[in-house]
Amino acid sequence: MQILSTRGARTSLIAAMAVAGALSGVALGTTATQQPPGSHDAIEAPPALAPKPETATIEATAADPSGTGQPWGVRVSTSQAGGTCISVGRTSGSELGQVKASDEFVPRPQSPAESCAPPSAWEQDHAMVAASGQDGRVVIHGVAGPNVRRILIDSVEQKLTAKRAFIAVFDGESALDAAKHHVVAELVDGSRRTYPFDGPPVTAR
Repeated sequence: MQILSTRGARTSLIAAMAVAGALSGVALGTTATQQPPGSHDAIEAPPALAPKPETATIEATAADPSGTGQPWGVRVSTSQAGGTCISVGRTSGSELGQVKASDEFVPRPQSPAESCAPPSAWEQDHAMVAASGQDGRVVIHGVAGPNVRRILIDSVEQKLTAKRAFIAVFDGESALDAAKHHVVAELVDGSRRTYPFDGPPVTAR
């Protein structure tokens, strides 16, 4: 399952839970949406999929490839229905946001535009995997399910946080270039599930 959404100058490509439900209120399949700048918070999701702000924490973080500027991070929260929600951006302390051309950090509050999976998703897949194109970077991030032993991106094992979040940042690319990267979840039963950004997940023993 892929969702490609463009919000102003920011593009996100999500290849994740192949479940018979909805992710952030968007029916499964391949969906493209075009929206004007500033409309990110206007997206409406079913109330059950809306994130609960009080549950949000900045989990996995990564330095910018330039070696300077605000680090990148994944915000993980719980939806009203008990599912998992993720969002990615630059971080400043406990806040997630974006950095303007003037180097000003602008916090981004939680909104129904977060990517949220229903609680039943973990019964049918093994990880939420997403790629976001921001500031000339590809930011691959997500959350591993309880039956995932480890996550590898381009054969490099990723650190999983307490909420099992992960993040990797690549320089000089757009979100559409995420297809050249390989995300693999190694499961506790010994199988491997690959999450390509140009096709459905594939499991191999």
